This record gives sequence, structure tokens and C-alpha cells, in this order.
Amino acid sequence: MTSRYALERPQPFDYLERHARLSPSAIGMATVHRDFTFRQLRQQAVHVAGLLRDAGIQPGDIVVAQLKPELHLVFMAALFHEAAVGCTFPAQVEDSNPVGFDWLLSHVYSPTFARERTIIVDDSFMMDAATSTGTLTAHCYEDFSSLCRLFFSSGTTGTPVAMPLTVSDLEGRLEIVDASWMSQRPTMSLISIQGGMGVMCAYSNLANGDKYIPPGTGATNLAQVKQNYVAVVLGSPVQLDALVKEAERTDSRLDDLTKVISLGSFLPLQLIDRIRAITGASVINAYGSTETGTITWQDDHGGDATDVGEIMSDTQLQIVDEDDQLLPPGSVGIFRWRRPHMATSYFRSDDDRLGGLRNGWFYPGDVGHVSEDNHLHLAGRMSEMINAGGSKIDPAKVDAALMATGMVEDVCTFGFQRTDGIVGFAVAVVPSTSFDLVKLQSVIELECRGVRANAVVHVQSVTRNDLGKAQRGLMAKKLQAFLDVDEEPGSP
Repeated sequence: MTSRYALERPQPFDYLERHARLSPSAIGMATVHRDFTFRQLRQQAVHVAGLLRDAGIQPGDIVVAQLKPELHLVFMAALFHEAAVGCTFPAQVEDSNPVGFDWLLSHVYSPTFARERTIIVDDSFMMDAATSTGTLTAHCYEDFSSLCRLFFSSGTTGTPVAMPLTVSDLEGRLEIVDASWMSQRPTMSLISIQGGMGVMCAYSNLANGDKYIPPGTGATNLAQVKQNYVAVVLGSPVQLDALVKEAERTDSRLDDLTKVISLGSFLPLQLIDRIRAITGASVINAYGSTETGTITWQDDHGGDATDVGEIMSDTQLQIVDEDDQLLPPGSVGIFRWRRPHMATSYFRSDDDRLGGLRNGWFYPGDVGHVSEDNHLHLAGRMSEMINAGGSKIDPAKVDAALMATGMVEDVCTFGFQRTDGIVGFAVAVVPSTSFDLVKLQSVIELECRGVRANAVVHVQSVTRNDLGKAQRGLMAKKLQAFLDVDEEPGSP
């Protein structure tokens, strides 16, 4: 493969070695608390790497970091320096975890992970790193097939599953990222380094000598976009909505933006209109998965919210039935696809059905069809479809319809088992000042063809993953006490 590395043994940490030679005032590395030059970031990463090496971390070790967001960039670079396999994990780290973590980096000890393999990252640790004066030669990964990072996806079961990323995969995905959404700069990702896309965006910024701008709240993100003259911003619809709300609240325009890219779920048409009202940017919807990266690109929204864009040229996508048999063109069926640099199996898992990787294909759990112009159209998510008393309900479409009313700040529709044994569905809402339960139920009935929600529950927030996708199963568990109903909707 073609690589940016001239070394026979690749070393992703090399991007900091190269850019550290530049003038410290030439390139700023923004973090939550301070501005780093590449030279300063390199120095701190090397000092952190020295402490990790002293603690016993070796090349090839699997190291999970559960740290404050502002530390992830430095520790990602430090683990590259040590040729270790870094990751973040969206659940409690346990000794019995099938991933087989060798080390945990955390601010506190875990009740279920060995203390002798836990490195506490506290003020004392960071002070030692800041005051270190030693030098350290970086370890190198053995070759381009060496594992260098793990990404995690919740899969179709809600169980976190790990995907291995080799140095070759990292470089291959970087080329795709640079050619698509990071073709214009500065680029800001609203997805943190704790998410796979956040890692790729941070790595692209570092590898290309560009400023890394960390995400935060809606207000913080707005300030960063304005202060850094950001050209491209990408995030989930929920993250983009928070940015737009803050811009609307402060009567701000974002005329430097040329692209706004949505990832992770349906992009409501109303949000597209609001983005266009405060920017001159193209609004793009990108559809894909952690396992494979983005596979469609939609930059010409024609009013069809189900259209997630044209299938990319490097992606082979098929529509099949439940027996994996190909369906005729235009048929609605199950998606599966494959492309270069995708994960082909889950890490240390004997059962690929935990996620969607099977026989060299990725099955996202979505259904739909491909139109004559090679655009992918979503008809729903198989794993999320609710069979409420024989009526099939797509919760994502219900959510989109309710968000469009302006009566809710956030919403999550989910299925649950009623006390009479029948499957019902409920809607968790973060109400706005214009909330009206009767009107809300009317919208639900219209979207669900006359089916009425069993419960409408007021909540402070909706549980979402790094890409902003609603965690419907977790919401059902959290709200079970309010869902012991047979027929009538209501709220606690």
C-alpha cells in the first residue's frame, strides 16, 4: 500500500515527530484547557508514554482509557508511541471481558477490574508527566498488519463488540476521510475521540498538520466554530441541533462553514432548513457504520428524508431476503455491504452475530431499497421495529415526526412488554415550552396509522451513544417503572 511513512516498520506516532520540527507558533493544538503546539503535544505524549512504560505497558498490550475528554488526545498519541492497542469502552471494564484488556487507564479503580493492571491518572500522574525531562525512543508496530486500535460498536444486541483496526486500516480509512469530509479545513468533529469517527478525525488533523478542535457543549462548539473559522463541521443530528440552537439563541451566523455533515441517524428536513438559515453551507447526510465507515453521501436533499444518498463507488451493496437471497432491483429488503478497510470480524469473538459481520459482509440491521439513480433509501431498522399488537412501528420515523412539531427538545420511541404480555410502545420526551400531550398523541397516531402510544414519559434527557443514536433498549429498562400499563397513555 501507499503510506505516508518512509519507515519499514510503521509508527503512527511519526506525525508528531514530523510536525514537532515546525515552528511552535505555526500550528496550534487546541485542548479544553490550553493551546498545544505540535511540539508541546509531542513532549507531553512522550512523557506520558514513559510513565505508561514504567508501569509495565508493552507493545501489543490492549489498553482501555476511561479518562476525561481533554486527556484522550494525549493518551491516544502516547499509546501510539508505545505501539500499544488503545481504545475506549462504552461499558464497565471487567476482568472477564472477552476483549481481554491488559490495562485500564482511569481516574478511579474499577470494582471489577484488577488493581494491579489499573493505572490511576490523577493530578499526581499528570504532574509527573508535565515535569519529566527524560527522552524516550518510540516503539514501532511490526508491520502494516499490526493491530493499533480497537473501535467499539453496540451491535444489534446492545452488547459492546470490538473491531480491530490495523495500521493499514488506519491509513486506508484516513485516505477516505481526507478525500471526503475533511477535504476542506479547518474541520471540526462534534464526535469526541471516544467514538470511532472522532478518532479518525483527530488522527487526520494530526497527520496533516492541522489544528484539532475538541468538541464540547453547544455553546462551546459555537464559539470554537466562530473563533477558528471552521469550514466543515460534522456530527450527529442531535449534536448539530444543539449547535444550531445556540446559534439561533445568540442570533449568530456561521458564514465560514462550507459543509455541515450529519452522521449516525436520520437528518430531519426541518433541521436542514434551520442549518441553511444560518449558514451558506452544503448540508450533507452520510450513512454508514463503525464497522465499515461511511458508504453513502447525500448532498442534494430533495425533501425525501428516507434518501440517505448515493452509494460510494468503493462499496458493494446488496439487497437480500432473510435467507440471504438476492432480491430483484428496486425491491425492499435487508441491506448488506462490503468495502475496503472494513472490519471483517469482531475482535476475540467466536460469534460474529453479536454484531452484523457475517461471511465477509456487514449487515447493519436496516431495510430499504436502492433507487434507479443508485441512492439508498431507508425503510426502517429491523432490530428497532416495534410490533405493537400486530402494527409495525418504526421508532426513528416517530421521533422525526415529533421533533418536527417543536413540542419536544428531544425524544425516544421504544417498545416494551406490557403487563398483559402484549408488546406496546412508549415515547420518552424532553418537553419544550409548547408541549401539548393531546396534540403530541395526535401526531403519534397519524405517524403510526391510528395506533396510540401506551405511555408518554417526561424525562430530563435521552440516553444516546457517541454518534447520537438513541439507546432505545436502555431507555426501556430505565423507565420500566412507568411502563406497567395496559392501555392508557400517560406520564409520571
